[in-house]
Amino acid sequence: MQNRSIKKKASNTLKEKSATVEDVARVQRLFEEKGWPLESGEFDDFCTMIANLANEAQKELILQLSKRFCWITANDYYQMFVTAFDQMVKAKIGATVRKLTFTILPLLPSDNVNDVKSGHFLYYLVKAHLPKLQKQYKEKCVISCLEGVTAIIENNTTMQLKKMYSDPDIFICPIDDYIGSGNTVLDCLHNLESWGIPKEKITFLALVSQEQGLKKCADEAVSVFSTMQMKRQITDYPNSEKNTQVMTEIEESINIKDEFRFGYEKSEALVKLEHTPNNTFPVYWFTNKNRRTVPFPR
Repeated sequence: MQNRSIKKKASNTLKEKSATVEDVARVQRLFEEKGWPLESGEFDDFCTMIANLANEAQKELILQLSKRFCWITANDYYQMFVTAFDQMVKAKIGATVRKLTFTILPLLPSDNVNDVKSGHFLYYLVKAHLPKLQKQYKEKCVISCLEGVTAIIENNTTMQLKKMYSDPDIFICPIDDYIGSGNTVLDCLHNLESWGIPKEKITFLALVSQEQGLKKCADEAVSVFSTMQMKRQITDYPNSEKNTQVMTEIEESINIKDEFRFGYEKSEALVKLEHTPNNTFPVYWFTNKNRRTVPFPR
């Protein structure tokens, strides 16, 4: 197979090393094991990233970590959402008086619907599939979609709102593709509470969540259902001290800001969705003003 990654990109503003035949072979084995596309820009860029690490220890660490890397495409979103949604329905259905009612909205930290977040992509995808979702769950619950809490407020008076959310079978469900630190979840929660919606009537859904973010939510008794939960990918695994040292060397060499060291809030994430979260180790996404080639740029 002819591989384009062996050739240096003319458009790159930094004189990066070209991938060796050995580099390409190692990345090819990784991509084949993961089922990732070989004929892709990501493959070429991954080869270049590996080629420009400083030494064998750094290359070995990134290749080993990448075996646990979770690359989720848009094709995976809806079914992953249904998995999390189903977990929530099963958890709540035992305590119902009548049929459950869920209002789905994008997970936003404030009322500003123009503040586009990754939750919007998942929300509009779910909204497009709403008739199918309603049909699948018609015996168990009523499901609707609204673009924000202000739409709920506009449709109800304060008295109606209080009455609505005193009903044990009615819930608001902010949704997002990814929960990292948990901060955005808590911001969203506090904003919804400021409108008089009780915490127990708010249930968050996510495709992927970091365990430390889920713990922060649990500490405030926030209900979250997530299809996948991810550990810290160095600290929570063997050889953490050695691997921490190697990753620190990598991040120092690419001039990462302190706030993003080991991913935002030191999440140590290994995940790529439609938008690569800054919780993922920066070696995979930080371009340093387009002076680095990376496989999953933000």
